[in-house]
Amino acid sequence: MKSKLTTELLTPDTIFADCLFRVPDYQRGYSWENHQRNELLEDLEYLPESKHHYTGTLVLHNVEDKRIENECGQLFEQYDIVDGQQRLTTIVLLLDAIRRELKKLDDTKLADGLTDRYIFITDRNDQSLSKLTLNGDCHQFFEDCLRGVNIIGPAVRAQQNISDAKQQFADYFEEKQLELKEDYSNWLDCFRAKICQRLAFTVYTVDDASDVGVIFEVMNDRGLQITNLEKVKNYLLYLTTKLKLSEEHNLAEQINDTWSHVFQTLMSCGLSSTYDEDRLLRMHWIMAYDYNLKNWKGSKSIKAKFHLRNYIDQHEQLLDELKQYIRTLKDSVKLYCDIFCPEQNDAFNSYHFDQTKSDIVRFSQKLCRLNVMAPFIPLLMAIRFRKPSDAGAYLRTLKLCENYSFRIYRFLKRRANAGRSTLYQIANEFYNNKKTFENSLDRVASLINYYSPQKRFANEAQLNDTENDWYHWGGIKYFLYEYEEHLAQGRGVRIPWSQLESDKRMETIEHVLPQTPTEGYWTERFTPQLRKKFTHDFSNLCLTSDNSSYSNKPFPKKKGEAGSSSPCYAIGQSNMERKLCEYDDWTEKELIDRRNKIVKWLLERWLAPESATSPEEIQDEIVDDDESDGQ
Repeated sequence: MKSKLTTELLTPDTIFADCLFRVPDYQRGYSWENHQRNELLEDLEYLPESKHHYTGTLVLHNVEDKRIENECGQLFEQYDIVDGQQRLTTIVLLLDAIRRELKKLDDTKLADGLTDRYIFITDRNDQSLSKLTLNGDCHQFFEDCLRGVNIIGPAVRAQQNISDAKQQFADYFEEKQLELKEDYSNWLDCFRAKICQRLAFTVYTVDDASDVGVIFEVMNDRGLQITNLEKVKNYLLYLTTKLKLSEEHNLAEQINDTWSHVFQTLMSCGLSSTYDEDRLLRMHWIMAYDYNLKNWKGSKSIKAKFHLRNYIDQHEQLLDELKQYIRTLKDSVKLYCDIFCPEQNDAFNSYHFDQTKSDIVRFSQKLCRLNVMAPFIPLLMAIRFRKPSDAGAYLRTLKLCENYSFRIYRFLKRRANAGRSTLYQIANEFYNNKKTFENSLDRVASLINYYSPQKRFANEAQLNDTENDWYHWGGIKYFLYEYEEHLAQGRGVRIPWSQLESDKRMETIEHVLPQTPTEGYWTERFTPQLRKKFTHDFSNLCLTSDNSSYSNKPFPKKKGEAGSSSPCYAIGQSNMERKLCEYDDWTEKELIDRRNKIVKWLLERWLAPESATSPEEIQDEIVDDDESDGQ
């Protein structure tokens, strides 16, 4: 078989004849999505008769002394898949779907033949074994899908891809049966033959285990779609084979357990995109190892840190440092998810349930709404690491981050990297016990005062004599929602944030003075100059669920009265609407009065924090930021 595998262009029928395949744990999980599987289906559909379709390369490593004998006495060699697991997995899932279709058509013998050739064998001990074993993250899920047993929903993205593939192929064959009717059985048999006998692979085997890691690294570097998180896992597993130690270690087991935990935790919070995986990896690195973002090179940074040449004759130290890295990365994923998903039932479960924890959830939601998260993630994680049970310390930090985010990124519209590298340095130095908690928070407060002095902050809120366009400001929904909370005085807000967030047409924001005033009431009270000055000013804006009902009506009709059967401010859902009923008229005088009240609240709500470090002193500490937005 080995000679056959190394010298011929082979079809699945030959490849699977006397081999068992295994995806090593250093490999990624199943990652093909619908569009990639669709391409394979299209290639098969349009494959001409008597032609072969070249499908790519398989790189295999023969697992010595690992032959399996089936119940009939046939020997099967075992191979690790170094390259090609996505294609082989897809082929097995596709043939499994065909097997199910054949059983529906009562072609049991052909269905059983597919099972024996491609899906399961039975060994001499009467144990059923998979012809293809996936890595630890998803094999049991994969096997349960093949066996058709009841399974728990997908826990990681690779499992979701397997589930999607199974459904996609089932839907594909159902549509074909509806289309072809009585010709479906013959078409299905031809389609099966195309897969088994006319797909072609170039197959190479690698005999020396030491070459496997090198080959895999070369494949990663040539541009295969593999995330940084997966590359780090692969490299760490590779290191486990190179450690020269006097005693056994369970590092590979810890790595697999950590990555399984990371993938499952991210997916449970809806954060399973490659972007979140990479961001978690980056934020953990910034917090614990190197705060300078310019030094971050993805998985290459971790490889450089833990390169074998740095630990010649110091493998015990390398083992300790690897375990430390793995342990802190595993702990970081929960902290990361709490930042982005504070409403989850198990968020912040290290804190006792009390008012402080409720405030933590509330201010975490506020930070998410402001939608500039990256500058604060390492600091928030570092606080949880170093003060794991101190809810008060975390809440103080959260409030400071929210203040920073609103004053600097939203209100003053600074780029989302303003002060970011210095925040990273503060987080890193606190995590590594180089600075105290109080000193760290004082430096954050100093940054706020440096970038957003109270006088400048107040000046930005002043009324312009010509035009004040707050309506199109990116922070207007957050600003109005916070004011709505203030007016509620703890009674709760009846317009949910989710309604504002999903409102792309800004229908939840009412202009008291209409944008297109046609009624005489408005044209009598507002000249074109006054309309330009006040129409989009925050003094004229109000949250509502009845925008379309108000339209261009005069203020008295919009105001209405209690008990009205038509939508009006008096019975409005928002506190702002009911507060407007304190006014009898709506002119420049009322607008300025309401504006003054809002500005007074604004300057108190986001008051610049006190700091022992002056803005001039913190200026010397500020680290230059690059031009990326840091989201």
